[in-house]
Amino acid sequence: MKKSLILLIVGVFLLIFLFGDVMEAAYSNWVNSSDLEILNTLPTVTLTAPDDNNWTTNRTPTFTWSGNDADGDSMTYQLNLTCYPTCSVDNRLENESGTSHTIASYLRYLKDDNYYYNWSVRASDDSGVTFGNWSSIRKIEVQSYVLVTLINDTVQFGSLGMSATSNTTYNSPWPFWLQNDGNVELDIDINATSLWNSVLNPSTYYRYKVDNKTGEEGSFDWGESQTTWKNMPNSTQEEGIVNLSWIDATDSAEVDILVTVPSAEGSGNRESLVVFEASLSDGGGCSGSGAMGDTTGSVNNFVTGTANRLYHSLFTADSTGCVSYAHIYFRDQGINIGLSVGLWDSSGNLLAEAYGDTASQDNAQWYNFAITGDPVGVTSSTSYYCGVIQDDTAGRIFLEGNAISSDYNAMTEGTLASFSPPGTEVEATDHVICSWNNAAGDPL
Repeated sequence: MKKSLILLIVGVFLLIFLFGDVMEAAYSNWVNSSDLEILNTLPTVTLTAPDDNNWTTNRTPTFTWSGNDADGDSMTYQLNLTCYPTCSVDNRLENESGTSHTIASYLRYLKDDNYYYNWSVRASDDSGVTFGNWSSIRKIEVQSYVLVTLINDTVQFGSLGMSATSNTTYNSPWPFWLQNDGNVELDIDINATSLWNSVLNPSTYYRYKVDNKTGEEGSFDWGESQTTWKNMPNSTQEEGIVNLSWIDATDSAEVDILVTVPSAEGSGNRESLVVFEASLSDGGGCSGSGAMGDTTGSVNNFVTGTANRLYHSLFTADSTGCVSYAHIYFRDQGINIGLSVGLWDSSGNLLAEAYGDTASQDNAQWYNFAITGDPVGVTSSTSYYCGVIQDDTAGRIFLEGNAISSDYNAMTEGTLASFSPPGTEVEATDHVICSWNNAAGDPL
């Protein structure tokens, strides 16, 4: 028994010793390292306001959010605002250093026409080199707000003799003064109860016309509005003011009144109730008649880039309002060329696009193209870019005699949206005259 016990103990000792040898061999190839790479954690964003499925009458809303970075890095952000359906021309991608952003150029598409916007935000902790995932998506809709204020709601002619005539053209007495205090462009219908006992409306004894408010010229569509004297209607509303702007600088109009006392009218006081009825303009959210760009053909301020793109130097709108036509002036070398014309804001967001063909005439001339979709609102003294692409045609566009080579790449309408004017602006001496306004003809 004693011998057996000794052998057992020796066996256990040997086993432990051998195991220790194996462990030393297993760890003998390890070396110390002073390099340790810790991967960056991408930041995340949580949306704050407005809430999902928000309705608003504010066409320049403010979006807010919060950012979180596990590494404690400072962050920058991108706001993505996407318009649906079929209104991508108003999509926005805005860079922001803080946790809020207020829309500078008003949102163009309304809930009234079944449009809406989705918005989301993502964050970067390396100054925009890499971004974390987009946040959850929220929906916002812009509702029209129709409100007209009668700043002057009474016209008093005082005493008039038989067959006497008086009107408000020279502000004595003052005309009606209407101001659009809503958030959309409006059409204003007019009618009135009869003023005279001896003659009922409509008649030449009681007339009206629309005029500019001094200092706010261009507030409405002059050509479509009733700007010459017309007999005042009775029970039937007539369209008097068309496309009255809601932009503060140009949101007013006057309605002049002309009266003539009928020869058979008796004495006494006379009064008439004039009714102004406002409705959302058929023109959508664009307000008034805007204008921008060159019209003289004498300034070398159009610049060139690659891939058939030509970029205008940054310029400012001459007036606040609506633009619905792009006007391009150049010589096409006698080749029929398809053109795409784009209007961008100063951040490179595409606002409007127009397409058309040249006339295959080897001389410099204006080409006027209607924009696709609704007219676009521009703001006076605000900066914009104009761009031109040659579509599909192999050849060269001659710009007042100076050739700009094309690379013959086929261009599609979607190509406009991929351009970034601020990043490709260069100096050039070639002439292309670019102008945008609300009229179809040559801008000269």
